[in-house]
Amino acid sequence: MANVVVNKFKVESMRGNINLSADNEIKVALLDNIFGLSSTDQLSDVTSWNSLSADWEASGDNYVVGGKYLSAVNIYQDNINNRAQMSAANVVWELSTISAYGVIVYRENDGLPICFIDFGIIKTSIVSDFVVQWSGGTVLNLT
Repeated sequence: MANVVVNKFKVESMRGNINLSADNEIKVALLDNIFGLSSTDQLSDVTSWNSLSADWEASGDNYVVGGKYLSAVNIYQDNINNRAQMSAANVVWELSTISAYGVIVYRENDGLPICFIDFGIIKTSIVSDFVVQWSGGTVLNLT
């Protein structure tokens, strides 16, 4: 399963309805094994995280339903690689026991899915920190 930028997010971005750098608005939630069974096309067409979360969201000790807010969000233009990027601090669930296949980044107020990120393997923590470490600090690239 590849990483997917959701079509609804693309449309809302073109309409000017997205502010990825707004404080306490963008969240990341962990996904269970259903994520590994979904095709790229199915994930691209998701229109609301709210309708899927009960079936797709991971669970575990010290994990709160809905995930965590992204912090230290930065939006910038990368002229060298011809893209726009969104970076954020790593997300940590302290002293948790969790297994997850990936994450969804979404807007909390309406459940607008932004992107799905596949870990490529099942990540597990057992009474230890579960860390989502963004590759190079980058959550999302738009080319």
